[in-house]
Amino acid sequence: MKRNIFALIFFFALFITGCSVSLHGIVSMLPWDVPDKFQSFALPDSLSKPAAAEAAVGFSMREYGEPCEIIDNSDFLHCYLLYPKTGLPEIDRLIYSWADSVYSEAKENISSVHESDPSAVGEINAQYNACLVGGAYASIKEVGFYTHSQMDTPINFLKVFNVDLEQGRLLRNEEIIDPSHAGTALKLLVEQALIRYPELAGTLALAGASLLDDIALSHDGVEVILEKGEFLPERFGLQTFTLTYESLGDALALGDAADAGSVANAPAMTDSANLASASSAPQLGGAPASAPPPSARNRGASASASSTGQPAQIQDATAAVPPRPARAQGNMPPAGPPPSQGQAPSMGSAPPGAQGQTPPAGPPPALGQASPAGYASPQALGQTPAAISHSAVWIDPEKPMIALTFDDGPSKVTPRILELLEQYGGRATFCVLGARVNGYADIIRQAAAQGSQIIGHSWDHKQLTRLSADEIRTEISSTNKAIYDITGIMPTMYRPPYGSVNGTVSNISQEIGMAIINWSVDPVDWKTRKANAIYNAIMSRANDGGIILCHDLYGATADAMERVIPELTAQGYQLVTLSELFSFSEEPLVAGIVYRRR
Repeated sequence: MKRNIFALIFFFALFITGCSVSLHGIVSMLPWDVPDKFQSFALPDSLSKPAAAEAAVGFSMREYGEPCEIIDNSDFLHCYLLYPKTGLPEIDRLIYSWADSVYSEAKENISSVHESDPSAVGEINAQYNACLVGGAYASIKEVGFYTHSQMDTPINFLKVFNVDLEQGRLLRNEEIIDPSHAGTALKLLVEQALIRYPELAGTLALAGASLLDDIALSHDGVEVILEKGEFLPERFGLQTFTLTYESLGDALALGDAADAGSVANAPAMTDSANLASASSAPQLGGAPASAPPPSARNRGASASASSTGQPAQIQDATAAVPPRPARAQGNMPPAGPPPSQGQAPSMGSAPPGAQGQTPPAGPPPALGQASPAGYASPQALGQTPAAISHSAVWIDPEKPMIALTFDDGPSKVTPRILELLEQYGGRATFCVLGARVNGYADIIRQAAAQGSQIIGHSWDHKQLTRLSADEIRTEISSTNKAIYDITGIMPTMYRPPYGSVNGTVSNISQEIGMAIINWSVDPVDWKTRKANAIYNAIMSRANDGGIILCHDLYGATADAMERVIPELTAQGYQLVTLSELFSFSEEPLVAGIVYRRR
């Protein structure tokens, strides 16, 4: 108590006098040791879900770097670790070294756990923010977590890289905030923090100089990132405070950044411009907490399963499935604007040509066959009147059809696949991450215009079975809204990361009217990354009504498609979207049910 009182008096005096003292000076003036920055901490049970850690940071900016990823979909580890490639050799070495060490240490840990408990499964998820500042600097913030089934709480991690682009090196903190004027920065930070959380006065005083350990350049100023459990109570999550360049004054060591015009008004390099050649890019921090869910929560309509409060058993479409009240007709989203909160999306009926209906008269499009066929218009294939339009599709129900699906994109590889599909008159389904959608809007528009389908794959590739009901709902709905905003098409099906589904995921999917689509053929392109192996795995298992899982992240996958697409076409397969495939099923899709093939 006496220490807290002393700290309050000390900071009050600092505010009144406006003193500028060094970091080391502040620490030496305190009558106790600064707490260890890396002390361990435990989350309360109510906050043990990993998604809570990033909500406050707002990882939604990708202005710099080519997104790359470490992916592992093995039996005992699910890893999606995103990091940028800058083109600066030393910076890329340091960033990759950090990413690889996080992955390797976590994998080693879960491997040892798995040896004693074969049922143990771990997850690593990391996302990044990248801000281009005045053309001279860039900041990269990595945030993520590691957990496994035997851990009570996840391990959260944060890493910041501030880059001098001209010199191709990392900036030290003292090159950003002048140590001789660090008192000014601390004063500004504590003032902001106490306005937001006045009860933290004693805690912030105890932290002292270590409050400035994690800083990042931004358009508006220097961001100070405070981690939960270290400087803040667990319930606050990760918090960011911006010290404007103007307010920092002499405390700002970077002369260029002090020029408000060169920083705040710097031309931002957008994802679509800078990442046209990127390889893959989900964004940090989970679906934005502020994003309104596009699909609503008509709890009354889905009361048959979720209102009981009991978790539903996961149902597979390959087994006998009792009828459900909410039907997800995969290719019939609602026309007009997206559903408002509180409404469930309407599901519609089967399109013309489905289930033996007589197709409308008229000549078939490019894929046309002479035999009796299903003729599906853009409206029937899930497009609203305002949606991106493409030519109607002629599908022959008497001929084999197969669905190529591509997860985790879009990326620089996606246009190669789209070009092949257009060349051979085929279409595919792209299962996109919500955090990537805006950065690759042009590619998504191109895919939709060619007749391919865009559905969600969660916001940032977290394993849904580890999340709460609200977090699952947000991951799905925020991604749907992002897709709708670009294409005008509201998805009514999605693919969960890793194909992981439990009773909660099934219930939420039913509640918001979403069918769950997994796969029947997995060539493990993420693992082999060899075109021949991918080609052989697909062609040896291709069959009528099958769903092939690939990833439009790897050049090897696009290389394989140069053989797969023409070969499947030559064998008589029609390359169709998931909606097209299921429109010829005997029964319409049912929300909350897992489908692995037609």
